[in-house]
Amino acid sequence: MAMASNKTQCFKCNKEKITYPCKGCLKEFCLTHLTEHQQILNEELNDVINDYDQFKQTINEQKQNSQTDLLINQINQWEKNSIEIIQQKAQECRRIVIEYSPTFFNDIEKKFNDLSEQIKEIHSENECNEIDLNYLKKQLIAIIEELNNRSNITIQEDSQSFINKISIILSKRPKFNKWKQYAITVAGGNEEGEGLNQFDYPDGIFIDEKKNIFIADCENHRIVEWKYNANEGQIIAGGNDKGNRMNQLNRPTYMIVDQQDHSIIIADRDNRRVIRWLNQNQQVLIKNIECYSLAMDKNRFLYVSDTEKSEVRRWKMGEYDNEGIVVAGGNGRGDQLNQLHHPNCIFIDEDESVYVSDRKNDRVMKWRKDAKEGRVVAGGNGKGANLNQLFGPQGIIVDDLSQIYVADCWNDRVIRWCEGKGEIVVGGNKRGNQLNQLNRPCEPKLNKWKQNAITVAGGYEEGEGLNQFDYPDGIFIDEKKNIFIADCENHRIVEWKCNAKEGQIIAGGNGKGNRMNQLNRPTYMIVDQQDHSIIIADRDNRRVIRWLNQNQQVLIKNIECYSLAMDKNRFLYVSDTEKCEVKRWKMGEYDNEGIVVAGGNGRGAQLNQLHHPNCIFIDEDESVYVSDRKNDRVMKWRKDAKEGTIVAGGNGKGANLNQLFGPQGIIVDDLSQIYVADCWNDRVMRWCEGTGKGEIVVGGNKRGNQLNQLNRPCGLSFDDEGNLYVVDLFNHRIEKFEIIL
Repeated sequence: MAMASNKTQCFKCNKEKITYPCKGCLKEFCLTHLTEHQQILNEELNDVINDYDQFKQTINEQKQNSQTDLLINQINQWEKNSIEIIQQKAQECRRIVIEYSPTFFNDIEKKFNDLSEQIKEIHSENECNEIDLNYLKKQLIAIIEELNNRSNITIQEDSQSFINKISIILSKRPKFNKWKQYAITVAGGNEEGEGLNQFDYPDGIFIDEKKNIFIADCENHRIVEWKYNANEGQIIAGGNDKGNRMNQLNRPTYMIVDQQDHSIIIADRDNRRVIRWLNQNQQVLIKNIECYSLAMDKNRFLYVSDTEKSEVRRWKMGEYDNEGIVVAGGNGRGDQLNQLHHPNCIFIDEDESVYVSDRKNDRVMKWRKDAKEGRVVAGGNGKGANLNQLFGPQGIIVDDLSQIYVADCWNDRVIRWCEGKGEIVVGGNKRGNQLNQLNRPCEPKLNKWKQNAITVAGGYEEGEGLNQFDYPDGIFIDEKKNIFIADCENHRIVEWKCNAKEGQIIAGGNGKGNRMNQLNRPTYMIVDQQDHSIIIADRDNRRVIRWLNQNQQVLIKNIECYSLAMDKNRFLYVSDTEKCEVKRWKMGEYDNEGIVVAGGNGRGAQLNQLHHPNCIFIDEDESVYVSDRKNDRVMKWRKDAKEGTIVAGGNGKGANLNQLFGPQGIIVDDLSQIYVADCWNDRVMRWCEGTGKGEIVVGGNKRGNQLNQLNRPCGLSFDDEGNLYVVDLFNHRIEKFEIIL
């Protein structure tokens, strides 16, 4: 277990003695405490052996009662006893069919009942129109066809075999990925060493499309390629001892394969350089940098993390005769949002956002393109093993659903985050070398609100008094918590000071009309923070108009505008319900048709179409979120995209958690969570992109005027403390739901 060292301090008694290092924990013990330490390890080993014995007994008990294991054994004896196999297979298939049948009819009945409820609701509201009738007819035809054509269960035969094999084919449902908890060792595992089947503290990994594995074999000073299913690797870079010659490496930590020329780009850390290897030819790309990790984006820009300067820099491929551009950190070592502390692994997503394992801060940071500071997307709650904590995070990857996978190194686990609380996906079974354990693999709280609101404006029935509204719609809250409301049927914009008892008219209020000092059913407005003017969607006058100190200017004409938004570059976005599109204008340049940024392909339900788009939201990446009202969904259109993606709803109108019914107001928070005013369901929902369903955050307690109820919510906004404001349309009031800290 150990070899004697010179006199050092014993880890246990803290005295200077002749000590012996433990090979496992690397701590130094005197002879007495080494014996004690060995005894503790032996006791733990005995506990493990007992656990194994108990588990073996459990296996034997379950094997006796497991139909699955019996079937597998019979399949293995196929050639010897084919008739018995057929009987068992037939029995299994009958069971699946028998179990499937009631499930099928339950699903049909549920869809029918949901449809019946929608018919009752439409009938009770007395708001039926041709669109509703067509929808109801189509839904009825669809479930009739589904009942008559049970095509998602079939028998598949293989007539080429000496017997016909059958299997049950069931339609698959989307689900979050899960992994078996016992791993397969595919490379190494033969203790530390320099053999081709060994590693000495491997670090970074890269896998190509052929499942070949590239490993930075750090303490062997080499890069190894391990072919798929091979029993040993081959050295493709370094391996000529530790050194700084061109054919040597010194503790490399990461590498990527350039798919264009198949060269290997290596973070040669202790040589303080990034070097390219191509067919045993080398080229130093970047010098004098304490590089740890590398990444390449879709435009072939190279990103390098620098642990010494606590920053991540970007270079254009082929142009390395410069300092590069700082894309994360660069403000000294620290734990502020514009700082990093020992950044190591990095990942670049499709939007060119940079994810960084901020190791000494025990967090993962996301820096959007051109951002001045990052935000915490995993960890950040101090070092620890709780599900909202990390301890020395290293490797990170982000999947297509924006879920973040982190090698939580000192917690010996891999954890998945949806820019919120994490969940363990593998490991987490104490440190060890068993197949369900890891040994140093290289939650911000989701907000909740009080369910009983405070009425902060209106609530005195419909009317035109200064303490009343008549079907309020859009809302805007400034940094002083002053509330601006589009008081639609009163044809005015009202400002309601924080804690005031009544509002004051700041635009319109001169009767319904199209004169410059009049409005006609305005639906939305924003405050231009630069000059404090009010930009208004004057819907029934088909214009966007600016009001500044009772002076008016028409910005855009002949547009059935509903909602407005402004991005960080002061571009103005307008939703057009008639043309089913969202357009963008540069502020001050309105003598043109604008640029279509969402929809624009006619009315419809395809991914490149919208149907009555109303409220919009623009995020930091200039992605456009649209409440696609008549399609009962929220769409996200990335900058310059030709079509959108569904990020909320899209499963028909309804009240299930995967459905919306006439969505209106939307806001997206710093964690990319989407809040939707689910108007006809009288609730506000929160969705995390890619999860397939939302959760109710306020409302959802039937339609009504109690403080825990809503009646057709439309506009949404947050103040700077995170309190949620909801425009309660049919109750003619503004509700404030206080955040629970």
